[in-house]
Parts: sequence; C-alpha cells; structure tokens
Amino acid sequence: MAACIRCACALGKINFLSVGKSSVSKISVANYAKKVGGKGGAKMGAQRVAKVLLEVETDAAKLTKYCCGANITVHGKDPELKADSEYPDWLWSMRTARSPPKLSEYEEDSFEMWRRKKKLALRRQNRLRSLEDIKS
Repeated sequence: MAACIRCACALGKINFLSVGKSSVSKISVANYAKKVGGKGGAKMGAQRVAKVLLEVETDAAKLTKYCCGANITVHGKDPELKADSEYPDWLWSMRTARSPPKLSEYEEDSFEMWRRKKKLALRRQNRLRSLEDIKS
C-alpha cells in the first residue's frame, strides 16, 4: 500500500496525505490543462481551422442526370437519377414544407394532433400572460 501511495504522490495525483494510526486519508487535486503558447496572455483552446468552401454545380445537364452532392465516398461519383416510376409512391406524398401542418391536416384524436394542440395552447397562454404583465 505504501508503494501505491508513493507512486500516486510522484505522479501528482494526490496533493496531501494524512496518515493516521489505522487509516490513510487523501485529498485530490484537480489537474487543469496548461495554457497553450508562451508569455503574454496566450489563449487556451484549439487553433482555428479554415472553412472548406464546396463548389456549387451549375451544369444543367449534370443536375438533371445526377443527384449532385449525394456522394459520401472519397473516390465515388454522384448517384444517377432514375425514372419516377422506380421510386416508391410514399416519396411523392411526403410533406416538404418547413412549417408544421395545420390542425385540420392531422388525423382525428392522434397523438401528434394533441401534442400540437397543447403547444398552441401554451403559446396562447404565455402571450396572454405577457399582455397582463404589460398592463399592470
């Protein structure tokens, strides 16, 4: 046990040891990262990495034949677009709007409809509270 304590002290993991008759107590020290760089208030942290700007494809023939930007391999090429009949039917009925659907578009008594109703009610309640705060 004494060898372990000496090793821990040598490594700087334990700052202070208190040895009693029947027990050994230790107080740990937080080992923070050292500042990077030299004198003069050097800042800590990683160095900045320049942003990589990707070129935008402007060739109309290539845009109509390939799915540009879908290639995830280093030495691969963009996948070729297929005829509409080769894709599943649900793909064409997918909702692509960024705004949430209206309440009338949800199925009756669905979980999503009630979650949306709750969110709208909370927004309304918060708006009314803020108006009450302004009046008083």
